[in-house]
Amino acid sequence: MESVQNSFPDSFDFTSKLESMFEGCRICYSDLRSEMNLIKGKIHITNSEIEACEEIISSYDPNSSNSDDTFDDQSDSTLISGKSSTNNSIKSSKNGGKSNKESSIWALERFVNVLKPQMAEIEGKYNELVKSFKEMDDSYEKVSLVFGENPKKVFPEDLFGIIRIFIVSCQRVVRENKTEKEKLKSAEKARKMMEARIEQRRLLKMKAMEEEKNKVLISVINEKGDPGSRANSEEPNNAQPIRLKSSTDRSSTALGNLISKLKTGELDESTAAMKGSKGRDRKSMFSNKRMSSMIVLSKRNTLRDMEVRSSTLIGTQALKMLKAIKDDSDDESKSGKEKSKLDRNSTLGMLGSHIKKKKREIRNSFFGN
Repeated sequence: MESVQNSFPDSFDFTSKLESMFEGCRICYSDLRSEMNLIKGKIHITNSEIEACEEIISSYDPNSSNSDDTFDDQSDSTLISGKSSTNNSIKSSKNGGKSNKESSIWALERFVNVLKPQMAEIEGKYNELVKSFKEMDDSYEKVSLVFGENPKKVFPEDLFGIIRIFIVSCQRVVRENKTEKEKLKSAEKARKMMEARIEQRRLLKMKAMEEEKNKVLISVINEKGDPGSRANSEEPNNAQPIRLKSSTDRSSTALGNLISKLKTGELDESTAAMKGSKGRDRKSMFSNKRMSSMIVLSKRNTLRDMEVRSSTLIGTQALKMLKAIKDDSDDESKSGKEKSKLDRNSTLGMLGSHIKKKKREIRNSFFGN
């Protein structure tokens, strides 16, 4: 129904044109034909009575003695045919001293003069009604054939009733489709508003996370010293601060970077940069306290940001330990390659245990004991 309505918008205009079917299905064709036959019979009886009265009037002769007998015989025949009311009026009527027969003749003449013109008018209307009834039969026959029905077997009230049910069903479906479309529009509007709110909240959250990350990055840069002063050093690579990775990075990535620096010798360069000036050493002394304060302030952020900050803190601590271990290993490098290899393995084990311990302490500081 919806596809038909969308493809042919004017296809349901027929419902307003066929509303006359509602009245047609309420009329019984059999009762209508019976009433027509009844009217026809009544007209025939009335005309017969008028003709009988005219015969009585024409047969009456006031100067003849035989006319009385003829009048009585005709009156008796009229009584036998069921016209007792007319004859009673004839027998009971008296007009200014006239005889009973003369008054009856006067009443019959009055009856004929008044009723005969009316019957002529009634017969004319009845003939028009018969003509309309015939046209109705012809129209119904055509309509029934159009709908594939036999007009001799299916009555008009049955066919019109089926059409009425179809029209009512179409109107109901059209109203339901209209209501459903309005509901869908309202739901779509509400969905778009909800999506806009969710998107706005997501953007605000991302903006807040980005600002927090920038704050942490700035704090790390400040802890490592002024980037402008490091730019003038002999090795500018050592002046780069440890930048935060994306939220998917973990502590293993930071440890892998530190171990790779230890193997390639970049740790010596970073150690030399750390031992630069006295003021820079003072800044590094307060780095742990500043980082701890930043961690305490970031407890309200998500767990992902907590892991990033914890990995940064662990990386800083591990860097200091590796630098200290590297200094110790330089003093003992003369003991041989095999001994250095064993010491490095033991150092990595100690480093791992120390990192785990620090990580537990940091998590306890976030979530409490």
